[in-house]
Amino acid sequence: MKVVLLESGRGNQSSVIAGWREKIGLDEQDSITLLSWYPPRETLPVDLHVVFGPKMRLRTKARSGAALVDEIRRIRIAEEKRRREEGLDVEQAYADAQDDLADDLGDDADEALVEGVGTGLGGGTEAAPETTEAGSADETDEPGGTGGTGEVAEVVEAAEVVEAIIESALDPEPPPEPPAQVAGDGVLNLPKHHPDRVKAALRWRARKAFYTAKGSYPVRKGRAGVRRAMGGIPSEFALAVAGWPGAQVVVGDADLVLSLDSRSQKAAWVLARRLTGPAVVASFPAAIRELQQRRQERAAPL
Repeated sequence: MKVVLLESGRGNQSSVIAGWREKIGLDEQDSITLLSWYPPRETLPVDLHVVFGPKMRLRTKARSGAALVDEIRRIRIAEEKRRREEGLDVEQAYADAQDDLADDLGDDADEALVEGVGTGLGGGTEAAPETTEAGSADETDEPGGTGGTGEVAEVVEAAEVVEAIIESALDPEPPPEPPAQVAGDGVLNLPKHHPDRVKAALRWRARKAFYTAKGSYPVRKGRAGVRRAMGGIPSEFALAVAGWPGAQVVVGDADLVLSLDSRSQKAAWVLARRLTGPAVVASFPAAIRELQQRRQERAAPL
């Protein structure tokens, strides 16, 4: 006798196969072909074992986990960079202001620029008179008498600009809040049974129901959602068996096809619809009756 068993459980062992043999009443010379959804825990004592379900890929899962960690790390780095860009660094602003003003005043005014900026930042009063005295000396030495005073004025103005930049960096103004929008202001002024007001009420109730359902019931995504839409493992098992090119060769000459659990009954039904040779059953008593009947038919004289 050739018996084909359909089963969708996990981790089958040799002892399980021996128990099935004993329940059905098979002899040692009878062959067993197992069609399962999950791979076994060990090598099973069967003549042929076909696995239709997904295979375990541990390396792929490990790589996906590492990729997820890298993605989280990149997100954190991007957030820190964005915070640094949003907040102005005081020292960086001071250095940038020095560079800009040095470019405007020229290379000869670098020392005067540093003294003027230091006066504005530190709050001291000693550097300003020295600069003024140097300017007055230059004014008396030069014929025109206007070069030193102009440079001092520009340095003082530059110090005020730097002070304004630093104050704005230390005390940033909060962004202006957007004006409050009154939703449906024009609709509320309409009569109670106006078509536009009725439509707005329906849209509001639809949005409320959607967000309530979204927060109450978990939404399954990915493979779990597809499996739920298809009907789960029974439907996937049946589709895999239906598209199996070796069904006619492996199962076509069998004497009995037995479905051992509820999730493999659809696959057994597919085989019963496509193959006419074997008897397809879904319980151990029915399998025992079919095997006894077949043995009697073979033992009867022609």
